[in-house]
Amino acid sequence: MRKRKPNYLIPVAVVVGLTAAIYTASKPWKVYQQEKIKADDMRKEMSGLEANRLKRQSSDQMLNPVQKEEEARRMGYAKPGEVPLK
Repeated sequence: MRKRKPNYLIPVAVVVGLTAAIYTASKPWKVYQQEKIKADDMRKEMSGLEANRLKRQSSDQMLNPVQKEEEARRMGYAKPGEVPLK
């Protein structure tokens, strides 16, 4: 009997296939990571804005009407037909 030569084609094809699969899967993974970072940043910003809103809301309850109007004007609001000063 003759000894068979080992066939290296199948292991090489498997390695090439795995390498191609890992390479093509890396881009969606990177996009996922970037989107996750963006979402975390947005959550932090939203929680900060919510805290600011709650602080303003509590301080608005303590203001009298004149103080409320002054605060609104400071924030850029104007009465209908009124042109705000810049």
